[in-house]
Amino acid sequence: MTTPRPETMAPKLTPEELLRRMCLRHGLPPDYAIKLIPVVRRAMDSPEEVRERILTMVDGNLAQHAADRTLEPPEARDPDDAVLLAVARLMHHWTPSDAALDPDSDYGGLDLTGFGTP
Repeated sequence: MTTPRPETMAPKLTPEELLRRMCLRHGLPPDYAIKLIPVVRRAMDSPEEVRERILTMVDGNLAQHAADRTLEPPEARDPDDAVLLAVARLMHHWTPSDAALDPDSDYGGLDLTGFGTP
């Protein structure tokens, strides 16, 4: 079993304050994960074992978001592709694979005959 983080052991913290501290620890803006407040609130009302499991998942999610923010996005080869990639990332927390960015890729063996380029 892992050692609980100091902020998870402080019973007086509100869910909002706990989440704020978790965000700051990962270098994220304090209000970055505001949408997770209901999850943290539920964790705080749960038995200790469940609380730790939920908070560990939230912490891992924040760590992944922080890591994703430090990666440089690949350069788009076409302005339309740049717009599509930006929207996809915002909508789906998605990062395209190298194959998806490679115009010479066979797209995993998909038969794209008939889909010619405009």
